[in-house]
Amino acid sequence: MGGNENVDPSFFGSGDYPFALSDQSLCINEGNPDTTGLNLPEFDLAGNPRFRGGRIDMGAFENQSVSTFINQRFYTDNFEFNCFPNPFINEFTTTWNQTESAFTKIEVFNSTGKRIKKLVGGIIPNGKHECLCKTNDLPSGIYFIRLQINDKILTKKIVKL
Repeated sequence: MGGNENVDPSFFGSGDYPFALSDQSLCINEGNPDTTGLNLPEFDLAGNPRFRGGRIDMGAFENQSVSTFINQRFYTDNFEFNCFPNPFINEFTTTWNQTESAFTKIEVFNSTGKRIKKLVGGIIPNGKHECLCKTNDLPSGIYFIRLQINDKILTKKIVKL
């Protein structure tokens, strides 16, 4: 629901469940955040728990993976994506450069793959950008920062001391 309705959902299922989402799908944890009054069943059509990772997925089947992935599906000579300092204590800065105006999302995930924060989400113009993230509310540990520009994703690992 964050602008990804027109991208490939990355289905991988077959047989009785042909529309299951792959671990790299942009539809994971992107369903309606407020399910009050929707009368959603406790389980999806495959019998898996409907709520996983704090939000429902877009579609009839919930992705059941709890693995954290580092997807480096794209890199170009003129693309920059940095997180510093790393390691950090109570805040870090993310910088990126995009060559075109596009749907852009930056999210923070913990080591189990649960989305912790959404830093950026929407149409961002081309150019260099910077985002400061305060992390006083997060425990020490390993985190992953995922940058999505349209259907391209890059993930960086950072450590909070």
